[in-house]
Amino acid sequence: MEASKPIADTASFHARYLGLGLFWACHMLTVRSSTLMHGSTASVAMATVCTIASFLSTMTALLLISSRIERDGAALTHLPWQPFVISSMVGLSGILASGLIANTRIAAIALMGSAVLAGIGFGYLWGCWANCLGRMHPSRVAFAVPVAFLFSAALYLAISIMTEQGLLAASIFAISLPLLSMMCLLRCREKDCGNAPFDNEPARAHKALGSLASLIIACIIMSTLMGFLWEITMLTRQSVTDAHRLPLIANLVVAAALSIFVAISRRSIDLGLAFKAVVPVVAVVLFAMPVFGESNPLLLNTAMTACFWTINMVVWYSVATAAYDYNVSGFVLGGVMFALILITRILGIGLGYLFWLIPDTPALLFAGISAAMLYLLAMTVFFHRRHQNGIILGHTEISLDAKAADAPEPEPAAAGSQDAQDARASQATEDALESFAREFGLTRRESEVLPYLAKGRSAKVIAEALFVSEPTIRTHTRRILEKADLHSKQELISLLERY
Repeated sequence: MEASKPIADTASFHARYLGLGLFWACHMLTVRSSTLMHGSTASVAMATVCTIASFLSTMTALLLISSRIERDGAALTHLPWQPFVISSMVGLSGILASGLIANTRIAAIALMGSAVLAGIGFGYLWGCWANCLGRMHPSRVAFAVPVAFLFSAALYLAISIMTEQGLLAASIFAISLPLLSMMCLLRCREKDCGNAPFDNEPARAHKALGSLASLIIACIIMSTLMGFLWEITMLTRQSVTDAHRLPLIANLVVAAALSIFVAISRRSIDLGLAFKAVVPVVAVVLFAMPVFGESNPLLLNTAMTACFWTINMVVWYSVATAAYDYNVSGFVLGGVMFALILITRILGIGLGYLFWLIPDTPALLFAGISAAMLYLLAMTVFFHRRHQNGIILGHTEISLDAKAADAPEPEPAAAGSQDAQDARASQATEDALESFAREFGLTRRESEVLPYLAKGRSAKVIAEALFVSEPTIRTHTRRILEKADLHSKQELISLLERY
């Protein structure tokens, strides 16, 4: 049995990872609160207009840039970041300044235009962070994302409270968040992400998206429900702040809990557990909606926001993991995923507004919505269990130490003339493994398991060496055998010997 390496207690965390939190806090301040709105724009209707305009422009920017990257893998490298950051900062400034316009109609037009400008920059930053995280080992991503989300929720709360107290400096600081996030992103690119090209083959990107299928369906359901309850809550209470304050506290609790979970997991992390924990809560929300939909939508909105916040963290991790495993652009994967979340969120907002227009909304309508979404959720769970792939939303367990998942290092060579022979043999083995992985389209994580299988190691030994569970190793092994059209590990070893 090979001796396992000692695992680090925590992943190496750098302040630059908080750049994701800076961006996410800025995004929430724009579309989930009225922090930057005052005067003529301080209303639920204006907040809804700002949110929808921002979402549409963000989605458009994501899809357009993703399309360009899909055609040209180097497009993102050549795309200047300055116009997008300036666009978002000008947009945020415009949102703040729109409240000074006395004419409500002109203020609404100015607000909408400003939200569009802000959304363009948000789309770029959203995709760039997904791309950057997709170039990092999932172990780092699993630790960085929950902490970044915890930081964003705390920052969002702090800025909201300070602006409510009339502190102009807080609003000015909020406007600078896109630039600060970009500075962190540039640092991450320099230190963590590198400039190594990714595979631009469309089939590979399609496989990566396929691995996210169950998560995509779940996000569509939850995003629609989130938009629906968000709009109903705002319209019922006639206050954007009231609709967000309690959900924000729930977000803080969820992010803190997941951060602690990641930090104390000394051997492995299964972020799929977060998804499994959220599904029953969403089901309870749907069952409760006919009863509390009219009387206490804030309670339902709080529970749903906490679930959606958790799913958001799983989405960021899952997109980054799929991009890493399949060596494709995280911007492309994230662009599709985030665009679907945004458009279904708008759909939910529209549905909530229509419900609010109906006088004395019957509980039967809430029951109908609940039943439809419960059915879709049940189908998603069924689909997920039938098509678990072991990477996304399955038994994905990762080491907190990125180096622990590296391929095994060759044993020290003997002295004298044996050195050259050992070096040639080692190089030949590495070349054979690389050739096999390339020929059969193995993911990076499957390629990490392959050297151990070539040596005939058991699932238990491989699991101990890579600090993951045995079921995870068996899943990777099964998929390697399926791709090579083999039926046993011995057949695999025999095939590798012929390379």
